[in-house]
Amino acid sequence: MNHACWRLLDLAYDDPYRNIALEEALLRSVGSGAAPPTFRLWRNRGAVVIGAFQSPDLEVDLDACAAEGLPVIRRVSGGGAVYHDEGVLNYSLFAPKRHPFAAHGFHPAFEQVGAVVTTALRNLGIAASHPSLTTILAGARKISGLAGALKHGALLVHGSLLIHADLTRLSRVLALTQPPPPTRGRRAFTRSHKMAVTNLNDVLDHPLSLPDVEPLFHTTFERLLAATFLPSDVTAAEVNLLHTLYATKYRLQAWNFKYVTP
Repeated sequence: MNHACWRLLDLAYDDPYRNIALEEALLRSVGSGAAPPTFRLWRNRGAVVIGAFQSPDLEVDLDACAAEGLPVIRRVSGGGAVYHDEGVLNYSLFAPKRHPFAAHGFHPAFEQVGAVVTTALRNLGIAASHPSLTTILAGARKISGLAGALKHGALLVHGSLLIHADLTRLSRVLALTQPPPPTRGRRAFTRSHKMAVTNLNDVLDHPLSLPDVEPLFHTTFERLLAATFLPSDVTAAEVNLLHTLYATKYRLQAWNFKYVTP
């Protein structure tokens, strides 16, 4: 395998459930060796996406989501709850476990992705920092977060960058601050870390659209990963797997709400 060549996917569906299901389909495909290391840029219609080990009623105002018409979808990766709308740029990297990007696990991969994102933001004149593995700040406010999964023979690291998201809506649907429930005799759920957030366009002198930001991300990832991104598409097998995961997992309440607290 040529480790320097990655597949570039600029692919999103109108259905948020399909976008989240595709993340697992790509993870499985790359892990099996059926597809090369892959970098995906994508946008999502309004949704709240929770981590694989979270309880939705502890992280999300479910009544507010229902009123806003926002689905709550559980992803394959760990980490905290995030808000998606068309003002958010999502980025995902998939590499087989033997690949240099994935070979040493989460910590160095998160460090590497965090360095790329902060470099891209600094190139725009933003005082960006990466104070923890999963948090990227613009000044004192969170602008991007990272999550990951290491399974099915591959490593996934993905994140969301707030560009011109509806932060008022975000605060409504992610507003719950309930204390952790007692863990005796029950699962200890992953909890989100609530932080003040900001949009890219709130800290820039001139607003940018997602199409403005995508090439910067693309080229910065290429340079700092010492990689070549080759535009491509999903395979027929990946589409078939996506349809299966969508129908049997991601579209079902049994998956998305399986850890609702009693």
